[in-house]
Amino acid sequence: MEYISNAKKDKPFFAYLTYTAPHWPLQVPDEYLDKYKGKYDIGYDALRVLRFKHQKAMGIIPANAKLPPRLRSIKPWNQLTPEEKKIESRKMELYASMVDNLDKHIGKIIAFLKDSKQFANTLIVFKSDNGAGAEDFYNNPGFGPFIPKHYDNSYQNMGKSSSFVSYGPQWAQVGAAPFKLFKEYPTEGGINTPLIISGKGVTKTPGIENVFINVMDLAPTFLEIAHLSYPEIYNNKKVMPILGQSFLSFMQGKSKTIHDTNYVYCLEHYGGCLLIKGNWKITNTSDPFDEAAFELYKIDEDWGETKDLSKSQPKKLLEMMNEWKIFKNKVGIIPLDKGERVHLDIN
Repeated sequence: MEYISNAKKDKPFFAYLTYTAPHWPLQVPDEYLDKYKGKYDIGYDALRVLRFKHQKAMGIIPANAKLPPRLRSIKPWNQLTPEEKKIESRKMELYASMVDNLDKHIGKIIAFLKDSKQFANTLIVFKSDNGAGAEDFYNNPGFGPFIPKHYDNSYQNMGKSSSFVSYGPQWAQVGAAPFKLFKEYPTEGGINTPLIISGKGVTKTPGIENVFINVMDLAPTFLEIAHLSYPEIYNNKKVMPILGQSFLSFMQGKSKTIHDTNYVYCLEHYGGCLLIKGNWKITNTSDPFDEAAFELYKIDEDWGETKDLSKSQPKKLLEMMNEWKIFKNKVGIIPLDKGERVHLDIN
């Protein structure tokens, strides 16, 4: 708010707020510690199904969407002891409190923009950087024994500044529903995130849109809004062309899509990879990486990536694999002998 106050009144400002909440560790102000007490006592298995059904009822996901199978590596809620249930519920209570606190502070920014008569002339973009995080740092051998030695995760201390709580894959499955897996994986649960856009320049009828967009599309959009062009030369050196596609016309209701059906989006992360072309997607979660292990999904019909079509659609798989080879050669991907992801039984 101080930065915006000092911005020149005759020029637009660009503010980039990188909140860490609700990232780990799950720590909240004292007044938030018990705000959601008891709200998650039904457990992660029941809540995952409940949220899935609620999203269908609200029209957020298609009526024919299928919920991916729960991970067998996660202990069923009904097999937990009363003490284990108490601790698990506490994790999600703290997560909800962090989201609540984040919302409060975003509200302060909104109120400030309104009070300073700038709200009507501001475009606001709110997004997440990845799917639900499944890390459990306190019990992760890679971070031990430092974290257990320096932080107290006893039930009475959970959520305080001297604790280091994270909610693990059991709750990440809840947060990722209706998608498969979560952060660090190339499945929809790892890459599909919320994006909310409102304010100046948005003339499209408000509502829920299910179109493909990626983070590279943000910069071209902002440049077009600001009537700026991306430089070809900077400091006497040629600059690589900007990637992505402006979606200003989509925001204005002038177009129904952002990318055409031939647009290819591909990425590699932690030894896993994906490629999306139109409504088709190939993904690979093999560990160690095996290029023959790509799976094929039609993601407009199968949001949860529950039906691998690689065997029944060989021509489409070959088309997608050819696109993968082009991308691999272009950016110089070198497959590792062993993956570096935390291994989970995803069968």
